[in-house]
Amino acid sequence: MYRAIRVTTDDYRDFRKASSKMVLSIYDKKDLLRVYPMEQAVSKRAYEESIRMRTKFIQDVLDPDREMYFFLKDDEQIGFFELYYHKGKCDIVEFFVFDRYHGHGTHMWEIAVEMIKARKPSRVELWSPYRGAQIFWEKMGFEKVTINGVLCYRKKFRYS
Repeated sequence: MYRAIRVTTDDYRDFRKASSKMVLSIYDKKDLLRVYPMEQAVSKRAYEESIRMRTKFIQDVLDPDREMYFFLKDDEQIGFFELYYHKGKCDIVEFFVFDRYHGHGTHMWEIAVEMIKARKPSRVELWSPYRGAQIFWEKMGFEKVTINGVLCYRKKFRYS
C-alpha cells in the first residue's frame, strides 16, 4: 500500500538520508555504462547548493506555503516530494523515487495530485534536466514550457 507522510521538524535525519538516496537514484540503472556528464554536473551542483542545514530545514517545514512528504510503500520509504505554493500555483521542488521503473513515481504522483488539488492552484510547474524524468512528466500530462529561458514542465488544473 502506497502512502505519503508529512515531514515534521523531527525528521531532519531521515530527510538527509532521503537526500543522499536521491543523488544515488539519479543515474539511469537501465543503462549503467552510459554516462550523462551534463546531468552529473547539474545534479552535483544542485545537490551541493540545496543541502539544507537543520535551521533551514526547520524553517522550510514550518513554512505554510511548503509541504514536504516521505513516500512509503507499506512501511518502507521509497521516495520523497516537496511542494511549494505561491502566486496561485504549485512548484514541485523535489520529486523522486529511489528505485525507478517500477511504477512508484506514478503512484507518488497520484497521491501528490490529491494534496495539490486541496490547495487549488491554477497550475503545477517544475524543472527537470533528466530525460527519463522529462518523459515521465509528459506521460503525466505536463506540457513543455519555457520560463525565463529555461525548459520547464507545466500542468494546468481546473476546478468545478
